Amino acid sequence: MNPGRGFVALPNEIMDLKMSSGAFRLLTLLCSYANHKTGDCHTPHEELASRMGRSKPSITAYLKELRALGLVASFSKRGLFGGNGYQRHNVTFWKEWRTALRKAGTERRQKKVDEQVADVQKA
Repeated sequence: MNPGRGFVALPNEIMDLKMSSGAFRLLTLLCSYANHKTGDCHTPHEELASRMGRSKPSITAYLKELRALGLVASFSKRGLFGGNGYQRHNVTFWKEWRTALRKAGTERRQKKVDEQVADVQKA
């Protein structure tokens, strides 16, 4: 494993949801591709299928499962002149969760600074 390739962190509550292992794996993959601010993912189904070693119909089924759980929202757009467009998926909890993570990190850092200041004042 190469830590330089990054990682995906998910809220612990995700582990309590009833979903197939394929849907869970797709969710982690969508999170790895997601825009860090919005949670939007524009990755084609072909690429998702290739990365997971599954078929496009399997990806569609996993997405349906994730949408039913409220974890993913999907949006389609037609191309010019009615041709093939694209599909965008949004990890619905992403924006709120990332904000909460940043806030928790800031609070931990501030607590550490406050403790160091208190130690210096005691000395």
